[in-house]
Amino acid sequence: MVGKGCKPDVVMCTKLIKRFFQARNSEKAVRIMEILEKYGEPDVFAYNALISGFCKANKIELANKVLDRLRNRGFSPDVVTYNIMIGSLCSRGKLEAAFKVVSPNVVTYSILISSLCRDGKIEEAVNVLKVVKEKGLTPDAYSYDPLISAYCKEGRLDLAIEFLNYMISDGCMPDIVNYNTILATFCRNGNADQALQIFEKLSDVGCPPNVSSYNTMFSALWNSGDKVRALGMILEMLSKGIEPDEITYNSLISCLCRDGLVGEAVGLLVDMERTKFKPTVISYNIILLGLCKTRRIDEAIEVLAAMVEKRCKPNETTYVLLIEGIGFAGWRAEAMELAYSLANMRAISENTFKRLNKTFPLLYVYKELTHSDTKN
Repeated sequence: MVGKGCKPDVVMCTKLIKRFFQARNSEKAVRIMEILEKYGEPDVFAYNALISGFCKANKIELANKVLDRLRNRGFSPDVVTYNIMIGSLCSRGKLEAAFKVVSPNVVTYSILISSLCRDGKIEEAVNVLKVVKEKGLTPDAYSYDPLISAYCKEGRLDLAIEFLNYMISDGCMPDIVNYNTILATFCRNGNADQALQIFEKLSDVGCPPNVSSYNTMFSALWNSGDKVRALGMILEMLSKGIEPDEITYNSLISCLCRDGLVGEAVGLLVDMERTKFKPTVISYNIILLGLCKTRRIDEAIEVLAAMVEKRCKPNETTYVLLIEGIGFAGWRAEAMELAYSLANMRAISENTFKRLNKTFPLLYVYKELTHSDTKN
């Protein structure tokens, strides 16, 4: 191409760099970058591909040289660049080296905090936050959020709230992501009332709830038995002009099915089809579970047919739900015949078939399957 005077395209070259690293040929990847630098116009994305390749290959020194090349050509590393470098160094326990990469910028320090929290190194992440303060920089919500999330995941809600309060006293106002993390943890621990107290104060602290906040509170209130207040959350959300999302619909469908209101759940699925959030395999599986539990097998089969017609591909869970529904409704032979056919089509795994055979034992079917497998 270059010999014919055709300028190399940066997008094509970036793809080639990634492909050569996947093929473990870093020399060719470097050669592509050299050609691009000489005859084309490289960008940060191309350099990031090269840096990422070297980091994955554990060639950090070469990645650092590419970072220097990027800067020498007048480019500024972006968030992705730092994320690649810092994440790679932190995953190898090279915290000091990560500090050298980080420039005195809150965003890049936040990436470092996030990387450490993701690897479960919370105390080290707290130390990084202290360094940020010592350098005279002001942490923002993105600096605190990984720490709050990490403490919540570990069940240390007291420390999560302590950090939230510290953040406020430090003049950094939490965003809705911070509050949603706290709300979800309270609800997961069965403390819906405490979560509701925080939820009701969100607008007062200048952080009005979003659809995720309402989804969390709806599920928690419904699961705690307060269905009236749970449905009130949905009505309040709609009255404020906040559009429901896929999680809202799936949560509603799931709650209705669990309470035996499968007809209402099916109606909601039909309503969902008219929105921009089309039902997914998860939505259909929830409905199938509800129908099978109430022994409405004919309707479950109709839902499966509608699912396929609407080009929503069933997964193994879909088939297992239907097989178990048919079997528990009293048609064990039919259930295992279906399981046998699906196993032959590789739609369900052999282990799944064995489990179903234990649930609905029909030895001749299992022997026939294993005999055909031996032949193959």
